[in-house]
Amino acid sequence: MTTKKTTKKPVKKPAKKTTKKTSKKVAKKSTKSASVAQTMGKELMGTATPPVAKPIVNHIIFVLDDSGSCRPIQHKLIELFNEQLNTLKTKAHEEKQETFVSLYKFGVDVTPIYKGVYFQVAAPLNDRQLTCNQQSTSLLDGAGVAITEHAHLVHQTDKDVSCLLVVLTDGEENSSKQFRTTLPNVIREVQATDRWTLTFMVPNVRGKQHLVSFGVPAGNIATWEVSERGTEQASNVMSKSLGSFYGARSVGSTAVQNFYVDLASVDPKAIKNLDDLSRDFYRWEVKGEAEIADYVNNELMERDYGGRYTTGAAFYQLTKPERVQPHKQIMIYDRKTKKLYGGTQARSLIGAQANDTIRFKVENLAVYDVFIQSTSTNRKLSRGTHLLYRKSAVR
Repeated sequence: MTTKKTTKKPVKKPAKKTTKKTSKKVAKKSTKSASVAQTMGKELMGTATPPVAKPIVNHIIFVLDDSGSCRPIQHKLIELFNEQLNTLKTKAHEEKQETFVSLYKFGVDVTPIYKGVYFQVAAPLNDRQLTCNQQSTSLLDGAGVAITEHAHLVHQTDKDVSCLLVVLTDGEENSSKQFRTTLPNVIREVQATDRWTLTFMVPNVRGKQHLVSFGVPAGNIATWEVSERGTEQASNVMSKSLGSFYGARSVGSTAVQNFYVDLASVDPKAIKNLDDLSRDFYRWEVKGEAEIADYVNNELMERDYGGRYTTGAAFYQLTKPERVQPHKQIMIYDRKTKKLYGGTQARSLIGAQANDTIRFKVENLAVYDVFIQSTSTNRKLSRGTHLLYRKSAVR
């Protein structure tokens, strides 16, 4: 008897019903995927909307001496401020930096003439506003009030906003009450944010030393001659420094510690007292564009000196505004005397400390050439410049 095998037929599963709810989910997912794909496509094609960069914002605060001793140069002080106002208006426009201007005067009291005015509408100063008829000089209060009334505008984490304080006085402190003992604390507090640049023009070295003891960087303090001619010179120096401040902000600086670095104003007698290092260096003219290591190796071979390029032994000539970090040495070459000065002496000459970052301005070099230590092998040298190379590196 043959038994017939019974083959089980596969049971078909009933098809899932597509509900309205499922259809909506699928449609939503498809729409989302399409949206993501479109966005990615735009980014790949370069058509996605780029993020809007935050503008650089500067608050520039001028504080002017209104004491009676300024009366003989009143009109020159007014001209000085108005020239600075024109400078910052030009630079703010050129560098595309949002700028707000404040102006204070001090004598017996500290008085704001205007505060936080947008640079395009900031008004020039006139002789009704700066009368120079007050009987004392409350310098510390002038600076203290101006700083504290703007301190809330700058936060340590906001790299886009900075404050610049510009103080000018023809005398020394003699009548402050509010900030006579507390100004050093105020200075330390705002400078700790690395968003404040505090600058002063004072009539003598004693005033400069006093401010340095308060914590103001030496490179941010200049001395000036209290006369009509001296005021004109002070205005020129201040304008150049103000322009350089805008340049520093445009490359990422949030504060400046060498606002008044200017080799043109250095006393030649001070330079002559420094050690001449000319015998320690070769000075070669760069006759064609080249990378620094290749250029040095070629010079060493052609002159039959032997050896190869040593990192740190070469100094390139400054040809454009540049920030020089504390670990880099600088050399100053006097084109008249053919003498070379360097090291900490060169830094102290321009009012900078050993740990300061210096920003040099080419237009302020006068009869000097500045050379910066190179720590690379591929720095591009420009034709027509010079290069210093330390003789002790040649074997």
